[in-house]
Amino acid sequence: MKTTKILMVIYSAAAIIFCSHSNIYADEAVGYTYSIIDGRAEITGCTGEPKVLEIPESIDGEPVILIRDNAFYRCETLTEIRLPETVSKIGHHAFFGCTSLSTVKLPETLSFIGMGAFSGCTSLSSLCLPDTLTVIPDDCFNGCSELNFVSTGSRIKTIGSRAFYSCGALESLYLPPSADEISSDAFDRSEIVLIGEKKSKAEEFASANGIPFINSDNAVSAVSLSDIKTRRNLGIIGTLLLLSGIVIMSFSSVKAYIRFRREK
Repeated sequence: MKTTKILMVIYSAAAIIFCSHSNIYADEAVGYTYSIIDGRAEITGCTGEPKVLEIPESIDGEPVILIRDNAFYRCETLTEIRLPETVSKIGHHAFFGCTSLSTVKLPETLSFIGMGAFSGCTSLSSLCLPDTLTVIPDDCFNGCSELNFVSTGSRIKTIGSRAFYSCGALESLYLPPSADEISSDAFDRSEIVLIGEKKSKAEEFASANGIPFINSDNAVSAVSLSDIKTRRNLGIIGTLLLLSGIVIMSFSSVKAYIRFRREK
């Protein structure tokens, strides 16, 4: 009997210790829930109907380091989210089905994105991935029907299965020389134009899958006015110019730049 009581006390103490550092807190005023675990804050979910969220670098004095799996799953009111430089990981399906999400600011410290993280974000039109990221996982942008520009960064190595499925607005994608593992079903259509270095894995992949390929070396200087007659070509040229460090804001600015290059 005495032994049983001692064990019960031990179990109760263990439960108290465990719960004390993994409680989940919610504040409807800020629109998200979080937990503090071992001196680090993690965003665990959303509360209420948030529209614009800016996650702070620290909560209760602890750095925010992670967006948990499924944290904002089908948070359909969310239109914009900005993540702090302290965040290094985004869990799988973290923003799945956020159909109103159009603006995402990712930190330059981000090193991991889980599968399906932005799948079904049908209002997302552009996204810049940081140079710290090496993998675009399975289904990452699957179903992002309005996505028309993705900056892949300079260190991407792997593009997973169905990463860009049903991205009908994505006209072109630059793949850096580091991209040497491209899933055979990363794209579900041949209309996309891949841009990359000559004799790279990107060029090899494009050739093997019947996808148009543009060599990024000096490509801008070869562009003519006839190349910007369609919206599709505008997207391709915008990507090329951005690679050259030139920010293009509109169709007319593309035309003006091309004229300048021809007259120079």
